Amino acid sequence: MKTRLAKVLVLLTLVIAMVAMMALPAMATTVTVLDGKVSVADSANSNTESNGVVTIQAKGTIFSKKTNNVTITNTTSEKATVSFDYTASTYDTFTIAGETVAASGSYSVVLGADASLEVVLTSARNSTAKLTLSNFAYAVASSSSDVTVSYDSTEGSVTAAGSTVASGTVIEGVTLVDGVTLSATPNSGIKFLAWTNAETGKVLSTNASFTLCPSENMTVCPVFVSATSTPAFWVNGTSYLFEGLDAALTYASSASNKVVVLAADGTLPAGDYTIPAGVTMQIPYNAANTLTTTAPTLSKDTYVKPTAYRTLTMATGANVTVNGAISLSGVQSGVFGANGSTHGPTSFLKMNSGSKITVSNGGNLYSWGYIIGSGSVEILSGGTVYEPFQVADFRGGDGTTQVVSGKSNRVFPFNQYYVQNIEVPLTIHSGAVETGYFAMSITLVGLQGAPVPFIGTDNTMFVIEDGYIVKDYLEGTGRLDVKIYGDISVSNISITMQTGIGQSTTINSSDYSLPIANHMNVTVEEGTILLNQDLVLLPGSKLYIKEGTSCVLGEGNSIYVYDYDEWIHYNDAGAKLGYCGAANNIYMQVKYVPGGDGIKGRTDDALVEVNGTIEAASGHVYCTPGGANIYSTGNGVIKLTPGDETVIHNTIQTQTSGLLGQTQQNIQFVDIAIQAGVLQDADGTTVSADVAGEYKYYAATGKWDKPGHRYEATVVAPTCTEKGYTAHTCIACGTSYNDTEVEALGHSYDDGVVTAPTCTESGY
Repeated sequence: MKTRLAKVLVLLTLVIAMVAMMALPAMATTVTVLDGKVSVADSANSNTESNGVVTIQAKGTIFSKKTNNVTITNTTSEKATVSFDYTASTYDTFTIAGETVAASGSYSVVLGADASLEVVLTSARNSTAKLTLSNFAYAVASSSSDVTVSYDSTEGSVTAAGSTVASGTVIEGVTLVDGVTLSATPNSGIKFLAWTNAETGKVLSTNASFTLCPSENMTVCPVFVSATSTPAFWVNGTSYLFEGLDAALTYASSASNKVVVLAADGTLPAGDYTIPAGVTMQIPYNAANTLTTTAPTLSKDTYVKPTAYRTLTMATGANVTVNGAISLSGVQSGVFGANGSTHGPTSFLKMNSGSKITVSNGGNLYSWGYIIGSGSVEILSGGTVYEPFQVADFRGGDGTTQVVSGKSNRVFPFNQYYVQNIEVPLTIHSGAVETGYFAMSITLVGLQGAPVPFIGTDNTMFVIEDGYIVKDYLEGTGRLDVKIYGDISVSNISITMQTGIGQSTTINSSDYSLPIANHMNVTVEEGTILLNQDLVLLPGSKLYIKEGTSCVLGEGNSIYVYDYDEWIHYNDAGAKLGYCGAANNIYMQVKYVPGGDGIKGRTDDALVEVNGTIEAASGHVYCTPGGANIYSTGNGVIKLTPGDETVIHNTIQTQTSGLLGQTQQNIQFVDIAIQAGVLQDADGTTVSADVAGEYKYYAATGKWDKPGHRYEATVVAPTCTEKGYTAHTCIACGTSYNDTEVEALGHSYDDGVVTAPTCTESGY
């Protein structure tokens, strides 16, 4: 009995000891920096230090979050300013001195002897939060300092301890303990941003009125800005603020956070600027300065028309070379009817005439907001540009799946698409890439995005083999102008999306006839465009083959040219419908265009102007029965072999009530008759391109010459001395011969019998 009792007492003692140990606070590990002047301790015992960089973690469990309390201490016997850079990631909460701060930035604090600063890092459940502290600095604090106030009096005024002070005023003997209260008042139309240390750019306060307790002699300035003033930029989070892009870029190059954020609307003065590799200049779309790069922020909220949250204006003569990146950050809508559209408050970059952005090898331009105005953008080989790929006629997951399942009909799942957030001329060189991005929200799947390869070197819609493309939105017309200089091919593109639970759909345009949308102009200015993909030119689309250039159809590829009459149909109630989207619209406009949208030309026939050469001997040219507008104004040539297709397909969509009351989309494929291409003469007559060979246009006569010529016979009556004959003249090229020459050539024509006149009777 005593033995059993003794065992129980021992067990009880062990349990009490274990509980006591669990109740005790965890012993913090401590590391030092700056030769021991500063120590860093953490409660999670995760502290490591290497070359002055301290790394800390907080590891959550599947059941709970984890908090790591970090203590930074001045271990010396003197009052000092301690500063450092920080970067936190994958955390739930992060505070310094009890205040929530940005994920990265710089921090400085005056600490007395053995005084400490508290940093708290908390992870999410089943996640590891990380914190890096670097670039520690230590400076002994003065008990009093001289403070110089510097500012532009045309933008605002300043008071110190309640009294107005002029720019350049020196306030002497400001104590570290009591400090001096400074207040800034902006003039009308001017905005106050922050007080900064003029020498370093360090932000002292973002409050217009604050008490400055200096630890050394310094110059302070209130940062006033307006839409026309030199822009100010936040750097390293919101820890630093610089007036002028060059100063901001210089600091960011060596900062832990290399994003330079436009702090307020402003105008970049004329001059040459270079964004270094690794540095990003951001125009934000929200107060959190959320950065978007290779993909925008996605939203499934009700679509909101875009508005300018922040605008950077580039003055005439302002030129920016991008070795790093520019991000016009923004949100893309994934809701039905606005798929891929820019949504809500967003970033704007306005370019005045004579301003330019050049993206170099390795540089990136992310235009999820809008670039507008009269400047230009150029993407050199190795550079990349991103824009929204907006689909106005997305049919939803179910409708898209049905179109894909019926791909033998070769109907592309959407035809009303827009890539035009950059409204200024955008030049893309061989070796450069433009990638679109498309967002959608699928029932039971949720919000998702998909990149769309648009222009580039491989697996893009336009492949630049050599030369360049200039893409420009023509403000106020609703049209996108694509000019080709060099050797360009139109090839297949691939888009992958999840259209149902466990159901992924890949749309490869090689399985379809790729539509050139109603609002697009494609002009071959120099060189050759090679069509390695079946193309459908929708009503309103325009293809121009300039003199000295060519359009070559790849082996077995066809081009289908639509007449407007075959783009419409009527329902049982007599309503006019088209083939766009779930509602069978005739056309569907993009949601919003800053430069002004329009529908001009979208209800015309498709247009093909041939003043160069179309090489279609290996492919085929078709049009719908209305006879689309294929013509020339010069001396165009078309070499072709007629195809034997008689039908192309399109789709209409109906709705029924499906499972659990969900709307069921039902796709119906519609046959649309096609025929060999019809060529338009200047006088409105036509020529059917229904035999193989070369068709030439003669500007002098305004006629197409069909292979073998188009002859008209003219009977020349005999006279008393001359035999009558029949002249055969090509109505296009003007070549002529008479019937005796025809016979000599082995031809025979029955143009009637000529009876010779007698002395008393007229011939007939």
